[in-house]
Amino acid sequence: MNKNHLFSFMNNQPQLAAIGEEIEQILFTDSHAVLIKARVYTEQLAKLVTDHEKLEEVFELKHVERLHKLLREEFITEEIHHKFDWIRKTGNKAAHEADFANMELALKAHRYLFQLSVWYQETYGDWNFTAPSYRIPQPKSTESIDKDELSKLISQAIEQALGKTVDQTLQTIQKELTKFQEPQSTQTEKPGKGNTESAAALDQNIKGKQNPSFDLVT
Repeated sequence: MNKNHLFSFMNNQPQLAAIGEEIEQILFTDSHAVLIKARVYTEQLAKLVTDHEKLEEVFELKHVERLHKLLREEFITEEIHHKFDWIRKTGNKAAHEADFANMELALKAHRYLFQLSVWYQETYGDWNFTAPSYRIPQPKSTESIDKDELSKLISQAIEQALGKTVDQTLQTIQKELTKFQEPQSTQTEKPGKGNTESAAALDQNIKGKQNPSFDLVT
C-alpha cells in the first residue's frame, strides 16, 4: 500500500483506506469503476457511523434507509447526507448503465469521498487528527488520459471563476449607480400654517413697537 495516497489518513479503517487507494489508481483511466467503488466506500462508512452511534437495527437496512435514519435522528447534517446520497445515486446508475461515467463525475466523487472521510475522522477519530489538504493525484506517465476532456474541465473551471468575478463587479457597479439615481431630498421646507401664523404675530409685534400706545393718567 502506498502510504502517500490521499486516503492514507484513513488507515485506522484499513478496508476503506485500501478502497480509497484503488480509486486513486484508476481515477483517470476508469471513471465507471470509480463511481461504483465510491458507492461501496460510502456504504461501509455509513455502517461505521451507525455502529459508533449504537443504532440498533432489528432488520438489516438498505443503504438509502440507513442514510435517512442518520439524517432523521440528526447524526449527520443535510450537507453530509447530500454527499452520501449523491455518491449513492451516481454509483447505482454506473452499476446499471455501462456508458454512465466521465472524468468530471469521477473527480467529484473523489472530492466528496475525501470530504466525507475528513468529516468521519473529525467526528469519530483521534482528537489530534489534522485534516490534510485536498489534492488530485498525479496521473501516471503510462496512463492513457483523455486530454481533451481534461482540458475541457479546466476551461470550465476557469470560466466559472471568471464569470463569478465579472458578476460581482457588475453588481458593485450597479449599486454605485443606484446611489446617484436616487432623488435627493430637498432641504427647503415650505412654510406651513404654523409658520404663517408665527410670521404674522412677529410682524404685528414689530408694528406695535413702531407705533407705541400710551395710557393717559387721569
